[in-house]
Amino acid sequence: MRIVNLVENTVCGQELGCEHGLSFYIETGKHRLLVDMGATGLFAENAEKLGVDLTEVDLAFLSHGHYDHGGGLQTFLEMNEKAPVYLRKEAFGKYFSQHGEERRYIGLAPELLGNPRLVFTEAMQTVAEGITVFSGVSHTESAPDGSLWPESNRTLLEEKDGEIVRDIFSHEQNLVIREQGKTLLVCGCAHNGIANILTRYEKLFGGRPDVVVGGFHLMRPGGQEHPDEELVRRTAEYLRAGDTVYYTGHCTGIPARELLQEILGERVRALYSGREIFV
Repeated sequence: MRIVNLVENTVCGQELGCEHGLSFYIETGKHRLLVDMGATGLFAENAEKLGVDLTEVDLAFLSHGHYDHGGGLQTFLEMNEKAPVYLRKEAFGKYFSQHGEERRYIGLAPELLGNPRLVFTEAMQTVAEGITVFSGVSHTESAPDGSLWPESNRTLLEEKDGEIVRDIFSHEQNLVIREQGKTLLVCGCAHNGIANILTRYEKLFGGRPDVVVGGFHLMRPGGQEHPDEELVRRTAEYLRAGDTVYYTGHCTGIPARELLQEILGERVRALYSGREIFV
Protein backbone atom coordinates (compact mmCIF):
# COMPACT_ATOMS: atom_id res chain seq x y z
CA MET A 1 0.00 0.00 0.00
CA ARG A 2 1.07 3.53 -0.74
CA ILE A 3 -0.26 6.43 1.34
CA VAL A 4 0.22 10.09 0.46
CA ASN A 5 -0.66 12.72 3.06
CA LEU A 6 -2.28 15.32 0.79
CA VAL A 7 -2.85 17.95 3.46
CA GLU A 8 -2.04 18.39 7.15
CA ASN A 9 -1.34 21.22 9.58
CA THR A 10 2.35 21.25 8.67
CA VAL A 11 4.20 21.06 5.38
CA CYS A 12 7.40 19.63 3.94
CA GLY A 13 8.59 21.94 1.18
CA GLN A 14 7.42 25.41 0.22
CA GLU A 15 5.66 24.21 -2.93
CA LEU A 16 2.85 22.55 -0.93
CA GLY A 17 0.20 24.17 1.26
CA CYS A 18 -0.93 23.30 4.77
CA GLU A 19 -4.05 24.02 6.83
CA HIS A 20 -5.87 22.79 9.93
CA GLY A 21 -7.18 19.75 8.10
CA LEU A 22 -6.37 16.22 7.02
CA SER A 23 -6.55 14.23 3.79
CA PHE A 24 -4.95 11.00 2.53
CA TYR A 25 -4.65 9.34 -0.87
CA ILE A 26 -4.16 5.56 -0.67
CA GLU A 27 -3.24 3.11 -3.42
CA THR A 28 -3.79 -0.63 -3.05
CA GLY A 29 -3.36 -3.35 -5.64
CA LYS A 30 -6.99 -2.93 -6.72
CA HIS A 31 -8.19 0.48 -5.60
CA ARG A 32 -7.43 4.19 -5.41
CA LEU A 33 -8.88 5.70 -2.23
CA LEU A 34 -9.33 9.17 -0.78
CA VAL A 35 -9.79 9.45 2.97
CA ASP A 36 -11.01 12.88 4.10
CA MET A 37 -10.76 16.07 2.08
CA GLY A 38 -9.30 18.66 4.44
CA ALA A 39 -10.91 21.99 5.30
CA THR A 40 -10.88 23.50 1.78
CA GLY A 41 -9.91 22.54 -1.76
CA LEU A 42 -6.22 22.67 -0.79
CA PHE A 43 -5.99 18.86 -0.77
CA ALA A 44 -6.72 18.87 -4.51
CA GLU A 45 -4.12 21.56 -5.23
CA ASN A 46 -1.50 19.60 -3.32
CA ALA A 47 -2.53 16.38 -5.06
CA GLU A 48 -1.86 17.92 -8.46
CA LYS A 49 1.59 19.10 -7.34
CA LEU A 50 2.33 15.63 -5.99
CA GLY A 51 1.28 13.91 -9.20
CA VAL A 52 -1.82 12.31 -7.67
CA ASP A 53 -4.77 12.09 -10.09
CA LEU A 54 -7.90 12.37 -7.95
CA THR A 55 -10.14 11.68 -10.95
CA GLU A 56 -8.90 8.07 -10.76
CA VAL A 57 -10.08 7.60 -7.15
CA ASP A 58 -12.73 4.88 -7.08
CA LEU A 59 -13.56 4.83 -3.33
CA ALA A 60 -13.72 7.78 -0.93
CA PHE A 61 -14.30 7.91 2.82
CA LEU A 62 -15.13 10.60 5.35
CA SER A 63 -13.93 9.83 8.87
CA HIS A 64 -16.39 12.17 10.62
CA GLY A 65 -18.58 15.21 10.16
CA HIS A 66 -16.22 18.09 10.99
CA TYR A 67 -15.23 20.78 8.49
CA ASP A 68 -11.48 20.13 8.77
CA HIS A 69 -12.02 16.67 7.27
CA GLY A 70 -15.03 17.31 5.04
CA GLY A 71 -14.68 20.94 4.01
CA GLY A 72 -13.31 19.81 0.64
CA LEU A 73 -16.10 17.30 0.00
CA GLN A 74 -17.83 19.46 -2.62
CA THR A 75 -14.51 20.00 -4.41
CA PHE A 76 -14.00 16.25 -4.63
CA LEU A 77 -17.56 15.55 -5.84
CA GLU A 78 -17.10 18.12 -8.59
CA MET A 79 -13.71 16.90 -9.82
CA ASN A 80 -14.32 13.14 -9.53
CA GLU A 81 -17.48 11.85 -11.24
CA LYS A 82 -17.47 8.20 -10.17
CA ALA A 83 -16.28 7.46 -6.63
CA PRO A 84 -18.90 6.80 -3.94
CA VAL A 85 -18.20 8.55 -0.63
CA TYR A 86 -18.71 6.34 2.43
CA LEU A 87 -19.63 8.10 5.67
CA ARG A 88 -21.87 7.79 8.70
CA LYS A 89 -25.37 9.24 8.30
CA GLU A 90 -24.70 11.15 11.52
CA ALA A 91 -21.90 13.02 9.73
CA PHE A 92 -24.52 15.54 8.61
CA GLY A 93 -25.55 16.41 12.16
CA LYS A 94 -25.11 19.91 13.52
CA TYR A 95 -21.71 20.14 15.26
CA PHE A 96 -20.15 23.04 17.16
CA SER A 97 -17.06 24.01 19.12
CA GLN A 98 -17.46 26.10 22.27
CA HIS A 99 -14.72 28.34 23.64
CA GLY A 100 -15.89 30.62 26.41
CA GLU A 101 -18.97 32.44 25.17
CA GLU A 102 -18.15 31.79 21.52
CA ARG A 103 -19.89 28.89 19.78
CA ARG A 104 -18.86 28.07 16.20
CA TYR A 105 -20.45 25.71 13.67
CA ILE A 106 -17.89 23.11 12.57
CA GLY A 107 -20.08 20.68 10.62
CA LEU A 108 -20.40 19.84 6.94
CA ALA A 109 -22.19 21.92 4.31
CA PRO A 110 -25.83 20.75 4.75
CA GLU A 111 -26.69 21.24 1.07
CA LEU A 112 -24.51 18.23 0.20
CA LEU A 113 -26.69 15.80 2.15
CA GLY A 114 -28.84 14.84 -0.83
CA ASN A 115 -25.94 14.04 -3.16
CA PRO A 116 -26.55 10.54 -4.68
CA ARG A 117 -22.85 9.65 -4.41
CA LEU A 118 -23.01 9.56 -0.60
CA VAL A 119 -23.25 6.06 0.90
CA PHE A 120 -24.15 5.79 4.60
CA THR A 121 -22.31 3.01 6.39
CA GLU A 122 -23.29 0.48 9.02
CA ALA A 123 -21.51 0.07 12.36
CA MET A 124 -19.24 -2.42 10.61
CA GLN A 125 -19.25 -2.78 6.85
CA THR A 126 -16.99 -4.37 4.27
CA VAL A 127 -16.87 -1.96 1.34
CA ALA A 128 -14.60 -4.01 -0.93
CA GLU A 129 -12.29 -6.98 -0.57
CA GLY A 130 -9.91 -6.16 2.28
CA ILE A 131 -11.52 -2.75 2.97
CA THR A 132 -13.73 -2.38 6.06
CA VAL A 133 -15.10 0.50 8.12
CA PHE A 134 -16.20 0.32 11.74
CA SER A 135 -17.73 2.80 14.19
CA GLY A 136 -19.59 2.81 17.51
CA VAL A 137 -16.45 2.94 19.66
CA SER A 138 -17.23 3.61 23.33
CA HIS A 139 -15.19 6.15 25.30
CA THR A 140 -14.84 3.43 27.98
CA GLU A 141 -13.74 0.72 25.53
CA SER A 142 -10.23 0.36 26.98
CA ALA A 143 -10.68 1.91 30.44
CA PRO A 144 -13.96 1.69 32.43
CA ASP A 145 -13.40 5.14 33.90
CA GLY A 146 -13.04 6.75 30.47
CA SER A 147 -9.52 7.92 31.32
CA LEU A 148 -8.23 7.25 27.77
CA TRP A 149 -10.87 9.49 26.17
CA PRO A 150 -9.41 12.88 25.09
CA GLU A 151 -10.42 15.66 27.47
CA SER A 152 -10.25 18.12 24.57
CA ASN A 153 -13.55 16.65 23.33
CA ARG A 154 -15.37 18.52 26.10
CA THR A 155 -15.53 21.68 24.00
CA LEU A 156 -17.17 19.85 21.08
CA LEU A 157 -20.95 19.85 20.92
CA GLU A 158 -23.85 18.66 18.78
CA GLU A 159 -27.50 19.59 18.43
CA LYS A 160 -29.92 16.83 19.46
CA ASP A 161 -33.70 17.34 19.43
CA GLY A 162 -33.22 21.10 19.49
CA GLU A 163 -30.79 21.04 22.43
CA ILE A 164 -27.03 21.58 22.46
CA VAL A 165 -25.33 18.61 24.15
CA ARG A 166 -21.87 17.07 24.29
CA ASP A 167 -20.84 15.35 21.07
CA ILE A 168 -20.68 11.56 21.49
CA PHE A 169 -19.01 11.09 18.05
CA SER A 170 -21.51 8.64 16.62
CA HIS A 171 -20.48 10.24 13.30
CA GLU A 172 -16.90 8.93 13.56
CA GLN A 173 -15.77 5.85 11.63
CA ASN A 174 -12.42 4.14 11.15
CA LEU A 175 -11.02 2.53 8.01
CA VAL A 176 -9.15 -0.79 7.90
CA ILE A 177 -7.28 -1.95 4.80
CA ARG A 178 -5.74 -5.43 4.66
CA GLU A 179 -3.49 -6.42 1.79
CA GLN A 180 -0.69 -8.97 1.33
CA GLY A 181 -0.54 -9.78 5.03
CA LYS A 182 -0.29 -6.12 6.13
CA THR A 183 -2.97 -4.05 7.86
CA LEU A 184 -3.50 -0.29 7.88
CA LEU A 185 -5.86 1.55 10.26
CA VAL A 186 -6.86 5.13 9.36
CA CYS A 187 -8.50 6.87 12.30
CA GLY A 188 -9.13 10.47 11.18
CA CYS A 189 -9.12 12.43 14.46
CA ALA A 190 -9.61 9.51 16.90
CA HIS A 191 -12.12 11.57 18.88
CA ASN A 192 -13.19 8.42 20.70
CA GLY A 193 -9.58 7.91 21.81
CA ILE A 194 -6.91 6.00 19.90
CA ALA A 195 -6.65 3.45 22.73
CA ASN A 196 -10.41 2.85 22.63
CA ILE A 197 -10.34 2.51 18.84
CA LEU A 198 -7.50 -0.01 19.01
CA THR A 199 -9.33 -2.00 21.69
CA ARG A 200 -12.37 -2.25 19.41
CA TYR A 201 -10.08 -3.14 16.51
CA GLU A 202 -8.62 -6.02 18.54
CA LYS A 203 -12.12 -7.32 19.31
CA LEU A 204 -13.13 -7.17 15.66
CA PHE A 205 -9.97 -8.29 13.88
CA GLY A 206 -7.62 -9.72 16.51
CA GLY A 207 -4.15 -8.34 17.28
CA ARG A 208 -3.08 -4.85 16.27
CA PRO A 209 -2.58 -3.25 12.86
CA ASP A 210 0.87 -2.88 11.32
CA VAL A 211 0.41 0.85 10.74
CA VAL A 212 -1.95 3.48 12.16
CA VAL A 213 -2.37 6.83 10.41
CA GLY A 214 -4.33 9.81 11.72
CA GLY A 215 -4.76 12.44 14.41
CA PHE A 216 -5.08 11.41 18.08
CA HIS A 217 -6.83 14.57 19.35
CA LEU A 218 -4.35 15.28 22.14
CA MET A 219 -4.40 19.06 21.73
CA ARG A 220 -6.03 20.94 24.59
CA PRO A 221 -9.36 22.74 24.02
CA GLY A 222 -9.13 25.88 21.95
CA GLY A 223 -6.50 24.46 19.64
CA GLN A 224 -3.69 25.17 22.08
CA GLU A 225 -0.87 22.74 21.51
CA HIS A 226 0.09 22.32 25.17
CA PRO A 227 -0.87 18.66 25.71
CA ASP A 228 -2.37 16.93 28.69
CA GLU A 229 0.87 15.15 29.57
CA GLU A 230 -0.80 12.63 31.86
CA LEU A 231 -3.18 11.56 29.09
CA VAL A 232 -0.34 11.41 26.56
CA ARG A 233 1.71 9.18 28.87
CA ARG A 234 -1.26 6.88 29.59
CA THR A 235 -1.93 6.66 25.87
CA ALA A 236 1.73 5.89 25.15
CA GLU A 237 1.66 3.04 27.66
CA TYR A 238 -1.34 1.58 25.87
CA LEU A 239 0.35 1.96 22.48
CA ARG A 240 3.55 0.31 23.72
CA ALA A 241 2.18 -3.22 23.25
CA GLY A 242 2.99 -4.85 19.92
CA ASP A 243 5.07 -3.29 17.17
CA THR A 244 2.56 -1.02 15.40
CA VAL A 245 4.02 2.09 13.77
CA TYR A 246 2.02 5.28 14.31
CA TYR A 247 2.04 8.20 11.87
CA THR A 248 0.27 11.07 13.59
CA GLY A 249 -0.25 14.82 13.43
CA HIS A 250 -3.09 17.31 12.89
CA CYS A 251 -5.11 17.35 16.15
CA THR A 252 -2.44 15.38 18.03
CA GLY A 253 -0.39 18.56 18.25
CA ILE A 254 3.38 18.77 17.86
CA PRO A 255 4.24 18.73 21.61
CA ALA A 256 2.08 15.64 22.23
CA ARG A 257 3.57 13.87 19.21
CA GLU A 258 7.08 14.70 20.40
CA LEU A 259 6.28 13.32 23.86
CA LEU A 260 4.93 10.13 22.30
CA GLN A 261 8.18 9.90 20.33
CA GLU A 262 10.24 10.28 23.51
CA ILE A 263 8.40 7.32 25.01
CA LEU A 264 7.94 5.07 21.97
CA GLY A 265 10.87 6.14 19.80
CA GLU A 266 10.79 5.45 16.07
CA ARG A 267 7.40 3.77 16.31
CA VAL A 268 5.86 7.28 16.32
CA ARG A 269 6.40 9.38 13.20
CA ALA A 270 5.17 12.78 12.04
CA LEU A 271 2.57 13.49 9.39
CA TYR A 272 2.92 16.50 7.10
CA SER A 273 1.60 17.64 3.74
CA GLY A 274 3.41 15.60 1.12
CA ARG A 275 4.52 12.72 3.35
CA GLU A 276 4.61 9.38 1.54
CA ILE A 277 4.20 6.11 3.48
CA PHE A 278 4.50 2.52 2.30
CA VAL A 279 2.93 -0.42 4.16
